[in-house]
Amino acid sequence: MFQQFLRRIAAFIQDPALARSRVPRVLLVLVAFGYLSAAGFHHFEHEAWSEEGLTLVDSAWWCFTTMTTVGYGDYYPRTLAGRWLVGAPTMLVGIGTMGYLITVVASQLIERRGEREFDTEPPAAAPAPEADGTPSEGELIERWRTLRGDDQTRVLDLTRRLSAHEVSGRERS
Repeated sequence: MFQQFLRRIAAFIQDPALARSRVPRVLLVLVAFGYLSAAGFHHFEHEAWSEEGLTLVDSAWWCFTTMTTVGYGDYYPRTLAGRWLVGAPTMLVGIGTMGYLITVVASQLIERRGEREFDTEPPAAAPAPEADGTPSEGELIERWRTLRGDDQTRVLDLTRRLSAHEVSGRERS
C-alpha cells in the first residue's frame, strides 16, 4: 500500500503539466513534511500526553495548526526532543512554505490580471509617420506598449547605448 502511494507521488511529480508550476510540488512537500511532522510529534510526545491519550489525529491537528501559525495551544510539545526535533522545524517549514505559497498565488493573480488587461485593450489607430519616414512619437509609444517587460529592458539598454554613442560622437567633432 505504501509502495503504491510512492508510485502515485512519483507519477504526480513527473507529470509534464506540473513542470510549468511549482505550487503542486510545494503542496506535495508540505503534505509529506506534515505527515512526517505529525508522526514525529506522536513518536516523541505520546508518553508525555499519556493521560490525555494523544492520537495520530491529534498529532496531525497539532501539525496543521502549527504550520499555519494558528497554534491553538491545545497540543504542544512537552519534551525537549519534541520541541527541537519536531516543533521548531515544523514552525520554520510552515512559515516558509505558507509565505512562498501566498507569494506565488499573488504573483499568478497579478500576472493573469495584467495579461487580461493587455489582451483586452483595444488597438489604437497607428499614428502617421513623420514626413522623413521616422516614426512619430505616438507611433513609438504604441510600439512600446506592445512590448513585454524583458523587451522593454532591451530597448532601454539599446537607447542608453545609442545616446552614449551620440554624445561621444558629438564631443569628437
